[in-house]
Amino acid sequence: MKRLLWLACVLWCAGCGPSGKEKVSDILAPSAFAEKMKSGDFVLLDVRTPEEFQSGYLAGAQNIDFNAADFKDKITALDPSKTYLVYCASGKRSGKAKDMMREWGFNNVSALEGGLNAWRAANLPVESAQ
Repeated sequence: MKRLLWLACVLWCAGCGPSGKEKVSDILAPSAFAEKMKSGDFVLLDVRTPEEFQSGYLAGAQNIDFNAADFKDKITALDPSKTYLVYCASGKRSGKAKDMMREWGFNNVSALEGGLNAWRAANLPVESAQ
């Protein structure tokens, strides 16, 4: 009986381990973020303040201020079935925004590692506000 119970525990625990599926990173380096943007099938969110957004942004970005009181309302009004690419200045706010979006039912969300600062350091294009 003890052996049977032990075997059941071993089999149960084995089922709790990694599934063998490749873990997809949700924090992307600038080059990987840029590559993902080439797919064209995503929503690009800039979670900096409107003032920061005016200083330069990624083409096609929608600005939703992470620090605004209505941030959750604006995010949860979006379609959770779409793919979202999120960035801020340094990666801190976008990382938090990504985690919050996941909690709110968004399954496909990636953040830019190092934010717009890293993007610029990689000499990738930034749009200017006119």
